[in-house]
Amino acid sequence: MVAFGVGFGVASLASPALLADRYGTTGYATIAGTLATPVTLARAAAPLAAAALATAAGYGITLTAIGATCAAAAIGILARAGTPPPSAGAVEPRG
Repeated sequence: MVAFGVGFGVASLASPALLADRYGTTGYATIAGTLATPVTLARAAAPLAAAALATAAGYGITLTAIGATCAAAAIGILARAGTPPPSAGAVEPRG
């Protein structure tokens, strides 16, 4: 549990820097706003879903599902890590 707490803390600090580094400061607000809703909903729903799964199937299956989800996320991040960022003119702020 401590690792997840540290992960959320680091993510809240690193996300703005990573977004600005990859997409530039021009499109930062649009991209950060677009990401905020699904991320917030997932953070709110995940504990409830894990509690429901633990009640229905037990802790072993719940921890296996959490581990598989984390592994899938890591694989997705690593798969996209080598792609170049979009060109500077590709991200236009909406207005």
